[in-house]
Amino acid sequence: VNMKSFLEKQIRSKQGAVLNPEGKPIGVHPGASYFTIGQRIGPHLGICIEKPKGSEQEKWYIAEKQKNNILIAAPENHPLLKKKSVILKSLHLINPKEKIPSQLKARIRHLGQFHPGKLIKKSNSYIFTLKKPVSSIAPGQSLVIYHNNRVIGGGEIRLK
Repeated sequence: VNMKSFLEKQIRSKQGAVLNPEGKPIGVHPGASYFTIGQRIGPHLGICIEKPKGSEQEKWYIAEKQKNNILIAAPENHPLLKKKSVILKSLHLINPKEKIPSQLKARIRHLGQFHPGKLIKKSNSYIFTLKKPVSSIAPGQSLVIYHNNRVIGGGEIRLK
């Protein structure tokens, strides 16, 4: 099932603005609900943007979804597309009584790369901080935590 077609049947479209990282309008979209962070922008999605001179050939991606139906778009490799830490919703630890090691790895996408980092408990939530920023992390994705080759736990990603 085409996700956008499915969502269009469930959610009424509401045109909104596409802004560049500096906050200037560069286009419009049919509704922020139809898109996800890290998704490549293009006419095939119903998003047309006016790219700055000199960057016409660059690939642009959705970097943020803001209130009031606004999308922030950024060119490939822009710092806005990369996240260094994420909040984990509903963290599930395989063995909750076991001490969490300090040297961990996380996998964000199924069969994706391992990313070294640390799991920190802050108040009532857990934050996974990556050693290096990773691009195209979106809320709702899963983050699975490993120590060596053993799964320690995982949770649903929420962005700070």
